[in-house]
Amino acid sequence: MGGLEAGTPTDARWGRTAGTIWVLSVPSFQWAQLTARSKTNAADPKARYSPKCQSIGEHYIFYYGGKKTPSYSGFVTCDSKANAAFLFDINTVTWTNEFTPNEGRYEIPSKVIELIGGE
Repeated sequence: MGGLEAGTPTDARWGRTAGTIWVLSVPSFQWAQLTARSKTNAADPKARYSPKCQSIGEHYIFYYGGKKTPSYSGFVTCDSKANAAFLFDINTVTWTNEFTPNEGRYEIPSKVIELIGGE
């Protein structure tokens, strides 16, 4: 999920941070990029430097920390109003601010199904 990790072994000094989301299909080991939507502008973390993420519930990813910046060497924008925690719904491929823990199970995104085949 996006970002640019501090201290990477590659020369990332002038690299851009990414706001992209990728899925690795196992066992085919193929990557698929998802095009995410956002319920609100505030729900979208945009590109961040050194974020972390953790899966929670059946189909959510908790994305947190890092700093908003367009590149490794760019101007870092401080988060205001504790806006450093975000929630991504894998089933709807949407950044959201609504967590419903018992709402359905994980569904394989259509982009991944297109890549690996099946239903």
